[in-house]
Amino acid sequence: MLLSLEPDILNIFRKISLFGALIPFSISLLRFRQIPRRFKLIIVFTLISTIGELTATVLVLLRTGNTLPGLHIYTLAEGVILLLFYSQLLLKKIRPAFFWITIVFFSLFTILNSIFLQSIFEINSNARTVEALLILGCAILFYFHLLESEETESIKRSLLWINNAIFLYFSVSLLFFISGSYVLTNYPMSVSKLIWDMHKVFHLIFQIILARGIWLLGKKAAF
Repeated sequence: MLLSLEPDILNIFRKISLFGALIPFSISLLRFRQIPRRFKLIIVFTLISTIGELTATVLVLLRTGNTLPGLHIYTLAEGVILLLFYSQLLLKKIRPAFFWITIVFFSLFTILNSIFLQSIFEINSNARTVEALLILGCAILFYFHLLESEETESIKRSLLWINNAIFLYFSVSLLFFISGSYVLTNYPMSVSKLIWDMHKVFHLIFQIILARGIWLLGKKAAF
């Protein structure tokens, strides 16, 4: 059933997802002045996502070679920015020192993994898995924090959208990277391709939900 959708629906999502990061980034630019300063790291995240996505897309279209070295760099940047973002969201719950220590260890692990364990010319599933676990932990903690947060209802609602987007994407990514090696070695290439395309679909959904949260974050009242 899913395989029959590949030529049409999945193909459409595949093409749109090439520029999916532009959706929240464009919203970030439109709402830049209205977004509270303490939440502006999410804008930096959308900028990094856009640069990474567009760079990979251009390299693929030009067929200039392997794009995976960029993924190694992107993983490090993405993880650090999101950890810093959550350090602001959870400021009253967790000491900043904890996040800085986590960032240092995550950065070291990601760099050493690229040097000694997984070549820059292969998917850095180890680093992506660790990143997903860290970000999911932060997202779950933030759900509890929202229950006792003193932020306005509009801010809490917008941050909930953003957190939902991050939780959804990294949950799917964690499953993808954990099962990726098994699927590649035990199933036909067509199945691996389908799973990768489904990951792109979830990535596009993530970008849309994130854009909604950022749009609401820049409004005086979120609905």
